[in-house]
Amino acid sequence: MKKPDTVEAWIKDAAKALKKDAASAPVTRVDTYNSGWLKNPDSSQGSGGTGFFYQNKKGKIFLVTNAHVFVKEDEDYFPDKIAFYVPSKNGKAKPVILDLLKGRKRCWKSFPRKYNRDVAVLEIPKEKLGKCYFFAFGRENILPDEDLIKVPLGAPVRLFGYPHGFPTDRYTKTPIVRYGIISSKPGIPLEGEEYFLIEANTQPGMSGSPVIIWSEDLVGEESKSSPFYLLGILSAIWRLRFEHSGLNFVYPASLIKRLAGDR
Repeated sequence: MKKPDTVEAWIKDAAKALKKDAASAPVTRVDTYNSGWLKNPDSSQGSGGTGFFYQNKKGKIFLVTNAHVFVKEDEDYFPDKIAFYVPSKNGKAKPVILDLLKGRKRCWKSFPRKYNRDVAVLEIPKEKLGKCYFFAFGRENILPDEDLIKVPLGAPVRLFGYPHGFPTDRYTKTPIVRYGIISSKPGIPLEGEEYFLIEANTQPGMSGSPVIIWSEDLVGEESKSSPFYLLGILSAIWRLRFEHSGLNFVYPASLIKRLAGDR
């Protein structure tokens, strides 16, 4: 394959490739910080994770990630700004900055803490996106609850994210892809909670990663309406006696519909 002559040509080639890979196109790196950081980078420490885009039935677009990416109460970290990235017309990633807080009021939605659902959404004004190649997951990419329970144990899944904030390329900021398998039955509460487990190699920075299953790995009627399905949102590593077990918590994607008004 001929190597592009310039960085600009490479970016355009990468943009064409992204358009063919719809499952990774909705994924973005997420960076949170306090507004004082803009004036003095040493005044506050930023944090980050992974997020992805969801469009509800009314056409509203949301950034989806974990609630602990937006705020870390146990670390007394309450950021008021967030940056994420969308591909511009030439393929280069363009940063978009939004408020997380206005005064003391949150701009994002999550579930009450008593429900232990580590999922959050932030509505994105369409004018902030500008002209860009944009794809978002929708209702058609989420399995109904009655079909989620049919996903077999051991089924292969893919995760798209940013381990330690690392993208595959600094121009396009495309995510890293990891493989995993279903380790506990989706749709059946685990220890009384709504999450299920997958086995996968994950690191900090991948919180909020979408967990995807290809329709070819499903059987039955549910595999016909979409080439892939969003099973859930990666939340955290399940540690056994302070050791990395290789297992990870995933919250079901149906929770996104509730927060985004798609119930």
